Amino acid sequence: MAKYELIIKGGTVVDPSQSIHERQDVAFSYGKVAAVEPDISDNLANEIVDATDAIVTPGLVDLHVHVYWGVGHYGIEADPTQVAKGVTTAVDAGSAGAWTFPAFRRYVMERSATRLYALLNISSMGMISPKIGELEDLRWADVEDATSVGRANPDHILGIKVRLSQPLTANHDVDSLKRAIEAAEELGKFVMIHVGNSFTPMHELVGMLRPGDVVTHAYHGSAHGAMDDSGRVYDGIVEAQKRGVVFDIGHGRGSFSFA
Repeated sequence: MAKYELIIKGGTVVDPSQSIHERQDVAFSYGKVAAVEPDISDNLANEIVDATDAIVTPGLVDLHVHVYWGVGHYGIEADPTQVAKGVTTAVDAGSAGAWTFPAFRRYVMERSATRLYALLNISSMGMISPKIGELEDLRWADVEDATSVGRANPDHILGIKVRLSQPLTANHDVDSLKRAIEAAEELGKFVMIHVGNSFTPMHELVGMLRPGDVVTHAYHGSAHGAMDDSGRVYDGIVEAQKRGVVFDIGHGRGSFSFA
């Protein structure tokens, strides 16, 4: 009987948790990594996979996806774009709100091979329409509904998402953020804010955030960004980072400026 079920041979192993970035063989036994060595004999395994010129890495984690296919206007199918591409764990960033999350859990999260978590949109409708902002009417930012759903799904919902761009929030981005933070604090979770062309300058919005909260699309290049017209980063941005606020690229197709 072979010692290992499988050996992945000759690939470049990239494992930040162990500071490994070099050519190594990886052996598996009972579905788990059993050895990582420079040269493991082919005779020790039932199956050999040649990974020459390929990268071998633990499953990747994507912090910002939209996989509410058929409902969310940015939604794509999870498995063809995630686990099939090496992403074994992904976080849907606000596609579903309190009223649309139960179906998202049943029909997407529980049926996907990709391990999915969610950030619950503070808007009860979530991201349904590309034409109508989910927070144009502040009544959609229902803290009670959000916390109720968050408490009912503690292992699936990691935090609260709020998009603060115009016209998504009209001119009440500060009030929307306050409600998102209120819901997150009641749940003991973090907040992720989407910025870019906000009514309120970004460096003022991040001043409301707590350590561990996340700013996504942080380098969007739209109005009210991280830098002034001279290219200097606003003091409020620097102070937020020092305070423990996390700045995420989250660029997608159009939320990162290469200029």
